[in-house]
Amino acid sequence: MSKVPSRILSQYTDPDKYCWLNMDDEVLHPIRVELPEPTNIEKVYGYGIEPANQKFEYEQYPARLTYLENSVRKRIKREYKHKTVTQHEQLFQEQIWDALFDNYEKYEEEIEWIKWQWHYRIYGKWYFINGKPTHLNGWNWFYLNYWHLEGEGLPEYRDRDRRWFNAQWYAYTTTERPKLGKDNKLIYNADGSLKMEDAGIRTIFGTNNVKPRRVGDTSKAESILYNISNFHIEAYCGIQGDSESTSQSVFRRKLILAFRQLPFFFKPTVIDPIPSNVLEFDSKEHGLGIRSKIDYAASVYRDYYDGEKLNGLHLDEAGSLDKRENVNGRHRTLQKCLYQGTSLIGFMIYTSTVKNMTPYSGEEFMKLAEGSHFEQRDAIGRTQTGLINVVFKAIDGLEGFIGPFGESIIDKPTPMQLEHMQQKVKNRKGEYVGAREYIEADRAEFRRKNDMEGLTDAKRLFPNSYKEAFTPPARNTFFNMEVIEQRTGELQFDNTKTLEGNLEWTSGFGSSVRFVEKEDGGRFTISKRLQQNEANKKIKKNNGHWYPQGSYKYVASGDAFRLEKTDGGRVSDGGGAVLRVYDESIDPPDKNLIDWETNNFVCAYRFRPPTPEEYVEDMLKMCIYYNAKIYPENNIDEIEKNFKKWGYKGYLLHDIDPKTGRKKSNAGFFSGGGSKQALFNRGIEFIDNHGARCDIIEILKEFGSIRGLDDMTNYDLLTSVLGCLRAQEEILRRTTQKTNTDVVDLRGVFQTKYY
Repeated sequence: MSKVPSRILSQYTDPDKYCWLNMDDEVLHPIRVELPEPTNIEKVYGYGIEPANQKFEYEQYPARLTYLENSVRKRIKREYKHKTVTQHEQLFQEQIWDALFDNYEKYEEEIEWIKWQWHYRIYGKWYFINGKPTHLNGWNWFYLNYWHLEGEGLPEYRDRDRRWFNAQWYAYTTTERPKLGKDNKLIYNADGSLKMEDAGIRTIFGTNNVKPRRVGDTSKAESILYNISNFHIEAYCGIQGDSESTSQSVFRRKLILAFRQLPFFFKPTVIDPIPSNVLEFDSKEHGLGIRSKIDYAASVYRDYYDGEKLNGLHLDEAGSLDKRENVNGRHRTLQKCLYQGTSLIGFMIYTSTVKNMTPYSGEEFMKLAEGSHFEQRDAIGRTQTGLINVVFKAIDGLEGFIGPFGESIIDKPTPMQLEHMQQKVKNRKGEYVGAREYIEADRAEFRRKNDMEGLTDAKRLFPNSYKEAFTPPARNTFFNMEVIEQRTGELQFDNTKTLEGNLEWTSGFGSSVRFVEKEDGGRFTISKRLQQNEANKKIKKNNGHWYPQGSYKYVASGDAFRLEKTDGGRVSDGGGAVLRVYDESIDPPDKNLIDWETNNFVCAYRFRPPTPEEYVEDMLKMCIYYNAKIYPENNIDEIEKNFKKWGYKGYLLHDIDPKTGRKKSNAGFFSGGGSKQALFNRGIEFIDNHGARCDIIEILKEFGSIRGLDDMTNYDLLTSVLGCLRAQEEILRRTTQKTNTDVVDLRGVFQTKYY
């Protein structure tokens, strides 16, 4: 080899020591994966070439090998006309190998080339890419060189895919777990990564790949299943999607299409070369097959693979799994299939585009993702699900924004990148843009048009963070979905704002009430826990009934549940909420709204106890604890009826008739008829001005999910929330009258048009 000029060598850089995953994400912990080192830099493919010309290159199939294959196939077709396709394929496998080894000297170079192909499939291959020695692991190398994609041919090299395959291989092989210090806390390296230690066993069952649209992760997962099935005797791999048709489509259009175009030396003997349901690497002749197989689940249910021993499992679009099957329950069942005794032998890959998630499927899939955080391990070193989250930003590897070296063009492209780009997009200034500005321009247009549903879809199709991948679906055009999505996204990953639990009597019915936190959840979600001297302030008057003592600091509302199903076909729950009433002395009108302490919800309740009376008792405990009168939805009178029966009519809030100055006969409000729009208007104002500081995610989800006025019967908590806002108006009106103030500035509390 001639000496490489120092001018070229000086442009080379050292290989990366690590592959970093989940970088710059506000929720996910960064993962540092150690990479191999080249044993001899001069042996790396592309050494001695100018960096500008060092690009990934496909393996060149030997021309004489192609000629030999064609000759053998023609001969078989001519001599065995009456044989089946399967028999032709088996004859070809036998005769091509016989032809090679019977003429070893003639085909020595071709046989040596095949040996190297197998070497690369097992150990990977080193390439110089733009001056840097870059290692592609065996799975990545095989995918690029031999895994054909439907309608596209072989995949193009992407640096994003290189990191994706490194993540999968790491998860498949690692025995590491995060090391803990003496204080039982995580230990960090100087670069911000976790210090790891060896656990002695595999610690990761698989990966949860939350992905943007059209990045090819499904095809990549199938290529991995194929490799796993080929490298084990009697291996069993499966595919299961969010529907039977998804599973079948992945099997036939991703796996079988690619399998049929593989070279003969990467194809074990099969029962059927064009299978429709199962790809079996076996033979009817004894001793010829490896007895492995890949199939797909003919149902979405957990029992399809329950009890099987699985070496590989691809779960596609699990984030869209509907109510027929729960993704977390199915996952717990499938985990057991990866074991043989106590040994972990299997590997599972979740690939899911979050675009088609429903509120139900999205919430369940998020539970799976939340149990898959890299740093949160048990004593053995496993996450709750056994998986780790692997998330790439949509701007990383976006189609059309790939440079000549497979790099992602995230920001303004260089002249060399621009020449290679499939999409040359200019902004209003006439400047060419990268993936970041391209995606943001799309989102900005949805914001300009106030199309929150379109904005939500854009984020879920091309999420740029873990949080964006779980952006709640926009369901209505009444409430400001951008505010709801932003605040919901913040609260999904911050469990410090609220507590869950029950309100309980301290010594029997009618005694003081205390809040008891429950680790497994409870009936109430609160953002304000009262001190002992703040709660349970009540007084019994001469009429024998109890009243809350003091001013209107809090107000409550409740929507009693129906015994029959709602118009939406579901069984109704009981709803309840408590609002901290606006206090001008604490939050004057010139104070920044985001810093307000009052006019915000402190308690939410959505539950269906065994009886309506038990629900009303929960509402009574809520009122006594917060010293709040209740303003119930009164088309069902359970609250008013029982409060009076139990001696607590002083906790009922009645409207004052503006004409007579007397209390109306029934407490609370009516949510039917024309009053719905007025209630919705109050909700619109609250979300616009105060949604960004609402701490109770359940309330925000109800605002975001309701489809319209006629859908209120299906949203029990929201009805109570709107009742609280209506009750606040009544309280503030009374306060204004009592203080003889002609004008009170209540901007941001409620709109004067309500009068």
